[in-house]
Amino acid sequence: MKTVPVKIDEMPEALNAFNNALQRAMLLMNQKNVNEATAAITVKIEIDPISGHPKVTYKTAIRVPIEMSDKGTAVKASQIYWDDDMHSFVMEIDGEQVRLEA
Repeated sequence: MKTVPVKIDEMPEALNAFNNALQRAMLLMNQKNVNEATAAITVKIEIDPISGHPKVTYKTAIRVPIEMSDKGTAVKASQIYWDDDMHSFVMEIDGEQVRLEA
């Protein structure tokens, strides 16, 4: 049996895809003003059971964490109250009672 070393630079399509993933990550970091990202490549090797030939596939992935949030008060506390007749919480909108349901 002969041992053959396998290197990523011998797989130009996978290497090119990973380089593109790195470029996309850097572009998104710049656009979103983020200072951290991850890029990964997964190489999968499968041996065809009939022919015995290997099949090598790859997948690239990038992750640029972006957090967006907003905070505020949706309604005044006095607008939501318990109505004994309706046996429910109600919200007053433009002078009308609206029943709150889950």
